[in-house]
Amino acid sequence: MRCLITLIMVLPCLQLMTACSDDGSSPPADSAVVDQPLNPPEASTDLPDPDQDAPLEQGVVDASDGAAGDQTLDLPLPPDGSASFAIKGKVTRSIAPLLDGKGTLHVGLYLGLLTVGTVQIPNAHFKTTATAISYGINAGPGTYTLSAFLDDNQNALWPFIVPDGADLLMTTGIPVTITAGKPLEQDLVLDKLGDSGSSGFKGGLKGSITSGVVPQLDGKGTIFITLHGQLPPADQKASTTIPNADLSSPFNKELYFLGDQTSGKYYLRVYLDDNGSSGPFKQVPDPGDLTHKNPVQVHVTGGKINIYDVVLDTVLK
Repeated sequence: MRCLITLIMVLPCLQLMTACSDDGSSPPADSAVVDQPLNPPEASTDLPDPDQDAPLEQGVVDASDGAAGDQTLDLPLPPDGSASFAIKGKVTRSIAPLLDGKGTLHVGLYLGLLTVGTVQIPNAHFKTTATAISYGINAGPGTYTLSAFLDDNQNALWPFIVPDGADLLMTTGIPVTITAGKPLEQDLVLDKLGDSGSSGFKGGLKGSITSGVVPQLDGKGTIFITLHGQLPPADQKASTTIPNADLSSPFNKELYFLGDQTSGKYYLRVYLDDNGSSGPFKQVPDPGDLTHKNPVQVHVTGGKINIYDVVLDTVLK
């Protein structure tokens, strides 16, 4: 579970994982397991750009890049209306994302744990390692730490803006010194997956979530994903959410990731809170929500990312 942090952003790679243990319940059927390295290097040869909107094929990890080319986004003006920033630069990535490489890019200047200045760039898409996204921050003179992360699963919500296992981030922050009247340029590279902590990578689940039924309401809301050692809701081991999900069309999809899970056989429960009745202390589907008719049986293998796509085929009555 994610730690409750009162600061707006804390970027020294907080790893917020929930440990699991293998369960002695009836072993569900295994599915395909993909051996994906924790920080997979990307090939230097340009590859055709994959269709980012196509559903993930069961048992296949898409870690390819598209054609090269600087895809720099326009740099917004500083909030004070001035023509320049105290520090600016471009952000790129050097490793393949676990999900689709889309989300909000958070860049911040820190003095210890104190946030000096931040910028959030929504709808950032690190399509390739050549994609460069510009940032700019205003701050007074001083020596700070500069860091960034991409919220790839879009669950870093105020006031708990911290990275987790699905995100792209920096191995370490960069010390920078800002001098009055001398704008500084500093480029950043996202070179680490959120799950790569010092304790090592246990195992993970990822996949797509789609709808195979007409929603009773608007098909929009928070998706709740929980992992269980027994038939849900018993023996919950881990959970995550996808806020602001949109499954109003059968052509829409959302991507999920659960990381740092101990090897074993589990049940996955997924539902879209279409009526807005769920919350931190109530994560149970009720009438009107989209869910799946049959239990989703999954198998986690240590050091690997196991892919299980989920279709919500039932509107709960």
